[in-house]
Amino acid sequence: MIKIFPIVAGVIVKSNGIKEVLLRYRAEDESPEAEQMWECPGGRIKYREDPGQALEREIREELGYRVTVKKLLHAQSNVYSSGKHYVVLYYECSIWPQHAPDGCRWFRLDDILEVPTLPGTREAVNAYKRG
Repeated sequence: MIKIFPIVAGVIVKSNGIKEVLLRYRAEDESPEAEQMWECPGGRIKYREDPGQALEREIREELGYRVTVKKLLHAQSNVYSSGKHYVVLYYECSIWPQHAPDGCRWFRLDDILEVPTLPGTREAVNAYKRG
């Protein structure tokens, strides 16, 4: 049986004159392709859960922050060597407070090109840049 995992992720933007996006570092992962990569924070959508509500819940659980979900930016389908298939919905959003929690860092939009990211992360940030 093929199993597809629906995921939401936040392109969390800080506007401080220099646009920055918050990324989370994955030191270890069950899929080797995801180890030591940067990603937009988020997680799985629960059964019957609205994607926006799922993102609000995941950010609260993972980062301890309140998030404001704005608009859908990008959708990405990824199949890893583990056989898991993820469909990720990336939303533009903002958080409060605006300091980076443990395991996360603010990056200038163009600096994301210089760090290893999960598939879909750069595409979602580029979708945000295009407006």
